[in-house]
Amino acid sequence: MNSRAVLIALIISATLNLIVAGALIGHFLRGGPEPRFPGHLGEVLENIDPDQQDKMKQQFRKFRQEGRGLHQEMRQQQRQLLKVILQDPFDEDLARAEFKKLRESGNAVQAHMHDQMLLAMKNLNQSDRAKLIRRVLRSGREGGPSRHRPDQDQENP
Repeated sequence: MNSRAVLIALIISATLNLIVAGALIGHFLRGGPEPRFPGHLGEVLENIDPDQQDKMKQQFRKFRQEGRGLHQEMRQQQRQLLKVILQDPFDEDLARAEFKKLRESGNAVQAHMHDQMLLAMKNLNQSDRAKLIRRVLRSGREGGPSRHRPDQDQENP
């Protein structure tokens, strides 16, 4: 390799290192990623007063930290259920008990999500609450987030 190619490689390497270092420093100076609204609440909450948004985003950051443990517990319970189901010989009573534990952890996750919705709803006007609950109920019924359609905004709640 000639000295010119080495020089070009060093310049490219130094540039990439500076970009990565700058991104990391910027990330930590900002205090981490900007808090976001949960996906099932985001569309409606993005249209509220900016001061109210900031307050709610901080509250949702706290909710997200609390919910992380609940989700981890549920995933652990799923793994435990899988182990029990795959045991040979199959133990129906043990499997039933593990399904019960899984339901309980799933209920805890769902209750946590409902608490998030209540926090959001208490800060919304009636029209926005109606949009939010329609969105949430549609996503549960159809198996995924719904597409927003402007003609639905005129529906009665």
